[in-house]
Amino acid sequence: LIKLLYCSDRDVAANAASEIETHASLHIFTPALIEILKDERHPNRRIAQWCVLDLFEDLRSFCYDDEEQLAAIQAIAGLITRATDDYARAVFKAGSVLGGHITHPAAGSALIDCLNAPNRIGRRSAIHGLFHVVEWNPQEREKVVSELRGHAAREQDSLLKTFALRMADDIEEAKFDHIPEPL
Repeated sequence: LIKLLYCSDRDVAANAASEIETHASLHIFTPALIEILKDERHPNRRIAQWCVLDLFEDLRSFCYDDEEQLAAIQAIAGLITRATDDYARAVFKAGSVLGGHITHPAAGSALIDCLNAPNRIGRRSAIHGLFHVVEWNPQEREKVVSELRGHAAREQDSLLKTFALRMADDIEEAKFDHIPEPL
């Protein structure tokens, strides 16, 4: 089933992911799924990574304990940090999953760290994901707004600078209706 996640036919990969999800409570897939997120070489890795991110939307079903959750969070953050492309929108999905589906406190901190990703694709994903962190953890509002504004002051890419500032405004005051990310 794990190998099928790499299939170039995305229907096959999605069906394998569905079968894995059906057996999540066995807690046997997590180490392999984390390794898929770390993959930087397989030509179909983004398909497999998308499937894993889909599965990790319900991280507690796959992770036996806090240690496994932290390992999964770090693997997702690593995918964002290392990203040089966004084929299959896997990196965008990583930010959404880390910010919008994983309620573990380490997820928000990991996304803040991802604001320093070397590539703009990873930074865009982190900015977007931080919007969702505040949805789950409203007590993080001030911290996230401050981090986004600080990031905007350092950001060299003008689109991402504007995106970070508008996202900070959106989070702080609901000034914008969750602005679309720059492409």
